[in-house]
Order: sequence, then structure tokens, then C-alpha cells
Amino acid sequence: VWEGVRRGAKEKLEETRKALEAEAGCTVTADVSDTNDPAQAIAEAVEAHSGDLVVMGTHGHSGLKHAFLGSVAERTLRTSACPVLAVKEEGATAAAPISRILVAMDFSSHAEEAARVATRLAKRLGASVDVLHAFELPRDYIPYTSAFGVELEQKVEAGVAEKLDSVRERLEATDVPVTLHYRRGHPSLVIADTAKTIGCQLIVMGTRGQSGLAHVLLGSVAERTLRAAPCSVLVVKGEEETA
Repeated sequence: VWEGVRRGAKEKLEETRKALEAEAGCTVTADVSDTNDPAQAIAEAVEAHSGDLVVMGTHGHSGLKHAFLGSVAERTLRTSACPVLAVKEEGATAAAPISRILVAMDFSSHAEEAARVATRLAKRLGASVDVLHAFELPRDYIPYTSAFGVELEQKVEAGVAEKLDSVRERLEATDVPVTLHYRRGHPSLVIADTAKTIGCQLIVMGTRGQSGLAHVLLGSVAERTLRAAPCSVLVVKGEEETA
């Protein structure tokens, strides 16, 4: 049975390889992995081929279906050493020109790398860049119980505005049109809603790639964004931060 499945996979893969080679005009290789874990197989292929980018489709499951099936794309986000482009759209919309790129910015080294990648893409594609910072207060925080609470919020907003202006200056120095956004709410939902509202064709964001207990406790904004996003998501990793 396994040999039959393998032969069928090889035949379909070869058809895909030929079609891609004809369309792209370059050499395309094709492999079938014996690894039971798809995310591990992708990581091994990246290492074997010195890959610079992983491109994959995702069903974007949520709720009960996500709990049962999990997501190869999400596990790949955590394990891949190189950027991952998760394509969510149908073929026609995924192939449409990219004119507007949304960058999720939390001012970490990973987000800074995402901004650099988005800027390089925007220059090559003739696109504009929207930089978004989403800020969520703790659920038990009541800002108006004291003057200190109001003052704290004002300081936070002033600090965010200053940092966003600094990001804009750096990006505009590359002659890419930049628009800033600052919204409150859960980051993944804010990112997905903003991308839909302003009509972005691509979301670029950083991830810390947490796994194990840290991932269970903290979750991943990148993974939750991938589930909610209306368009494709490119996830990159920056230099590890010591603080």
C-alpha cells in the first residue's frame, strides 16, 4: 500500500515539477520524503538544498478542526530556519500583483527584519508599505480608576508614536511609500482586520519561533494571524534577542 502511495505521489510531483519548470523557465527539482512529520521533512529539505524561502499552502483551519488536524504551516513557522510564505488564497488571487504590503511591528529584532524584507519586496514590486502596531491592554486593567492609569496610557501611546515615526523614516529613506497605523486590540485580530480593511495582498511579520512549554504558555501571534488573515502571510525570524 505504501509503495502505491509513494508511486502516486511521485507521479503527481513530477507533473507539478514539469509545469513549474515550463512556467518559471528555470530548473526545478522534486523530492518525496519518507519522514512521517511533514514539518520535519520541510526542515530537512531546507537544510539539504540550502533553501532561502519556504513557500506552502495552508487551509487556515480554526476551532475544532484546527484542534484535531493541527497545521503543518504553523509547525513549519516554528521549526524553519528560513522565512516561510504561507499562501491562503485561490490561485487567481494569489497570482495577482502585490501593490500593498502590511508589516506587523512590535519593535523586536524579528519585526525589524520583517520590515527590511517587506521594504525590499516593495521596491522590487513597486508596492507601498503599511506599518501596523497593535497594542492590547491586560484584560483586568481599568485605566480610569486613577490619574496614574490615564498618564500611563498617554506615555505608552507617545512612546509608540515616536517608535513608529522612527520606523517610517528608515523605510522612507529607501523611497518606498509608507503609512503608519496604531490600533488597540488583540494583535492577530487587529492585523487580519487591518489587512482586509485597507486591501493588502501580503502580510509580513516576524516570529520568535517558540516551541515546547514557551509555545504552549505564550502561543504565537504569527500562527493566530495565519489562521485569521485574509491574504498570504510571510513570516521571518531576526537575530535572537538576549533581553
